[in-house]
Amino acid sequence: MASEHTDVLRESVAWLVAEHMEAEVSTQIGAELGERAPGRAHEPAQRL
Repeated sequence: MASEHTDVLRESVAWLVAEHMEAEVSTQIGAELGERAPGRAHEPAQRL
């Protein structure tokens, strides 16, 4: 039973870290996932 709680906690922390990293990247490049940064026409500005 303790192993199940550990797995849930581990998955929750992994999700939280991934969401935090996504928010930081979106802020740095000025574009959300799947959109282009304003004023940029090159492919590297697009989040995939």
